[in-house]
Amino acid sequence: NNQKAAEVFMKIIDIDPDHAASLNRLAWIYALERKNLDSALEMSQKAIRLKPDTAGYHDTLAEVYYQKKEFKKAIDAINKAIQLDPERSYYNRQLRKFRNALTQ
Repeated sequence: NNQKAAEVFMKIIDIDPDHAASLNRLAWIYALERKNLDSALEMSQKAIRLKPDTAGYHDTLAEVYYQKKEFKKAIDAINKAIQLDPERSYYNRQLRKFRNALTQ
């Protein structure tokens, strides 16, 4: 349940505003639900500032940009995820999704 998970992550962030994993997960939930996208962007960017070498955080940022229809930024972010974790095929599927959106 995304709503319950979001509530848990918000509580963790209230206790520890620099908890990168919770910032990232909450941003991901918002991106998937296409809501609070400006907050999702801020949280995702903060998670990356805290742990810049985490591929999954760049993937979240890419998804947020995608949902905001900022496709070039989404491509840049997912390329960073691919650079950090080139073996993860999911990131290449995301890249294709973002490129397709850019050309439509």
